[in-house]
Amino acid sequence: MRRALTLMAVVVVGTVACRTWRPITTNDEYQRAEAACAADDQLACGYVAESLREAHRYGRAFTLALASCDAGVGVGCACLGLFYTDGLGEVPQDVSRGIELLDFACTKGVSWGCADLGTTLIERDAPTAEELARAAAALERGCDGGSLMGCTNLGHMLTVLWEGHLDPKRARGLLLSACDAGSVPSCRRAGLSLLDAEGGPVDPDAGYVLLEGACGRGDARACRTLGERDELEWATLPMATRYYRLACRADARFGCLGLANSLMIISDAGLDEWEGRDAAEKACAHDEGAGCGLFADFLLRGHLAPDPPRARMLAETSCDAGIGHGCLVRSRIDDGGLPWLRRAVDLGSQAPVPTFLSMLDGAERRLEAARLCDAGVDTACPFPDGGSW
Repeated sequence: MRRALTLMAVVVVGTVACRTWRPITTNDEYQRAEAACAADDQLACGYVAESLREAHRYGRAFTLALASCDAGVGVGCACLGLFYTDGLGEVPQDVSRGIELLDFACTKGVSWGCADLGTTLIERDAPTAEELARAAAALERGCDGGSLMGCTNLGHMLTVLWEGHLDPKRARGLLLSACDAGSVPSCRRAGLSLLDAEGGPVDPDAGYVLLEGACGRGDARACRTLGERDELEWATLPMATRYYRLACRADARFGCLGLANSLMIISDAGLDEWEGRDAAEKACAHDEGAGCGLFADFLLRGHLAPDPPRARMLAETSCDAGIGHGCLVRSRIDDGGLPWLRRAVDLGSQAPVPTFLSMLDGAERRLEAARLCDAGVDTACPFPDGGSW
């Protein structure tokens, strides 16, 4: 869930006597907040509600947040707003209502409410220019109030999202500051900016250190990024495999596809292929395109508990999703052959081009070779020695 990445949505409470609140660090602090709430201190109730929401105890959290918000407490309204934006517990999702509540909390000075307001606005489908401007203002206010999520997402906006207002230099500064304060997502994004010279000079060593740190702290996307860089730019597939493995273990949505693909390439004696098969199955569960095409490929291997009927179904699913590899795998099953191979080639798969052309006859072969060559497929072009397809 989005708020899990903030590092700011911590359980918060404080000393009741002076009504100055701080993040909970002990059970005693939580008990004091509960006592204050029982004495009708609605500020305390708002903080207790937020801590219960973070613990996924949605029933009582909603009741307390509703009462706190009705009393005009910003923290209570911020907590209540998240119930509506995310549809938590038995509360039906109502993003517009959630935005209203978060906006009220923001005007009351709740910094993480401002950050969640901005985040909700930029996560809407095709946010308008007005919504983006409103989001930037809310994120900036949240960042100024100490919300690391506000700084992180404002940096992201200024890097890629807010067209016409991009400021990579400022974004890098925000991300580096938030990273220094403990925001793991900020370390990932700051690392990328240093690798790609966004907002300042390129510094691969520093960027790599930040990404390594984020990966080591469980950020699956940072691990996947390192894997992609190692594979595509630094050409060190064993190291890439290591990072893909870390990403896949941290979150199956990230890294499992890269892990399965790399293990398919570098496997030896069948030892790595079982891990690759498992990774491909996880990737397929989250990505019916590329992941299922790879899983189908593993399911055709005789030493890996083959399952041709399932492989056929998954390969067709992958091919129908526009993945050339899925079409290629389907061409190897039963009645596959030329029609599926043609689909693989048309989707951009270059590896099967020579096989595809060799299966055609005379004039059709020459026409297809010319078409593919014109489209930039080198293996379909005339041979250097003057021969042609």
